[in-house]
Amino acid sequence: ERVRDDLIERVVAAKLRRFGHGDHPVHVDVLSLHDTMNTTARPDGAVCLERQPADRLPELVALSNRGDAFGERRDGAEDVSMPATRLRSIGQAYRVAFGVPDDHVAYNRPYLGGHETQLAGPRLAQLQEGPLRLGAWQNEFLREFLLGPDAVAVMSEPGDEWVAAPGTWVDHVADRLAAAHALVRTQGASLDGGR
Repeated sequence: ERVRDDLIERVVAAKLRRFGHGDHPVHVDVLSLHDTMNTTARPDGAVCLERQPADRLPELVALSNRGDAFGERRDGAEDVSMPATRLRSIGQAYRVAFGVPDDHVAYNRPYLGGHETQLAGPRLAQLQEGPLRLGAWQNEFLREFLLGPDAVAVMSEPGDEWVAAPGTWVDHVADRLAAAHALVRTQGASLDGGR
């Protein structure tokens, strides 16, 4: 955690040195990356038992900033760890890059953002200065999506071996993620997925 916090502070300081006197906002985003399955394992190793509906992820990813279903601050709760418009622009970039419907990306469902998001959000708020726009969020990808249908089919059968996603699928996911974040960098607020 000390290494992470030191790195964040060094990046923020470097951005301030380079862009601190500009007129345009400069974003520094801290991402906590996770994945979870919508199924759990039976005693025979088959990963095929569906989670309760309230615990299921959308078909691609849940983006969490400690807010509500739109990324806005929840009534009576702490501040969000990333502005809602920024979170929604990232969500919309994922929809565009992956070519998925709106409901494949959700905000703060079923998770609000874990330990890293809870720590980074308030710390970034303390570092806010000048043109910097700091925010932290959690990506909770649906593991079934990340593994791809072939690997998931094998995992849903009894056994005790982990099945890796095919390299071509890994390349596809990596390319789409790169495209999504390129959209966020180049189009930013214009991607805001709205309420």
